Amino acid sequence: LPTSAEDHQSFNARALEAAGASMHLPQRGLTPERLWEAVLSLATSPERRREMGANAEARADRNAANRIAAAMDVLLPRPQGGA
Repeated sequence: LPTSAEDHQSFNARALEAAGASMHLPQRGLTPERLWEAVLSLATSPERRREMGANAEARADRNAANRIAAAMDVLLPRPQGGA
């Protein structure tokens, strides 16, 4: 999303692409033909999909949601007069 803060989503997309975990298709300049080409290249290459999946899994932080919840539990104030 080019409208995201300081275009951080493009930074994330480029990092994942550099790790072999995704394809970065910038919105600017993206055409239906380019999108179709990218989809077709993945649809016809099971090996590339497996490789990208393995690369994405290698970067995954399976405990991220728990760490975020724990940080919120510490940082957010407790409600007053209720539960």
